[in-house]
Amino acid sequence: MKERDQLEQANVKLSMSLRRITEERDQLNQANLELSTLVNRMTDHLNQAHLEGMRRMQGIMNENEILKREFRNQRRELEQQHKEIEKHEAQLDLKCKQLVVLREEVEDMCKRLEEKDYELDGFMNMNNTLIAKERISNHELEEARKVLIEGLDGFANIRSRPPVGIKRMGELNEKPFQDICIEKFPTTEWETKSSSMPAEDIQFASFGISRKEAKPA
Repeated sequence: MKERDQLEQANVKLSMSLRRITEERDQLNQANLELSTLVNRMTDHLNQAHLEGMRRMQGIMNENEILKREFRNQRRELEQQHKEIEKHEAQLDLKCKQLVVLREEVEDMCKRLEEKDYELDGFMNMNNTLIAKERISNHELEEARKVLIEGLDGFANIRSRPPVGIKRMGELNEKPFQDICIEKFPTTEWETKSSSMPAEDIQFASFGISRKEAKPA
């Protein structure tokens, strides 16, 4: 009887131990299930995060590639623009040099034109002076001719004056002409005026004959 009670008590304890072990196993299984669920969730989250990161990385790489292409294109355009600018600068330098040469040529031409104008003014002044002197000389000669002709006419009509004599064959006596010149012209000019009239002009004028009429036909 006593042994039976002991067995029953041992059986009860064993049953309780089994129940507790079963409960603990169930708890472990539940915990394991929850842990597995959590791990799966975390794995899914990590996978999604990884995929999202990959997508973002791919997008960034694509954007970087686009930016690189745009940078290369812009760099080529800038290099081309730089070459064009250098070309234009070279052309401008050449044009500036040409303008400098042209300006020097124009300045030199202007100087030569000024010199030519100065020379031309000198020639014009000289020509005007010569023309004026020629007119004065012609006028003075004409006046002297008129005076001499008037003097000769006076000699022909006035007997009190000394006659016009011939010193040598074909040569007139100059004394009467000198007397007329002394009366008509200043002291410093009478010798020049009296000697500037050729003798043959005086001879022809005294008889009213011109040179053209005196020439043989």
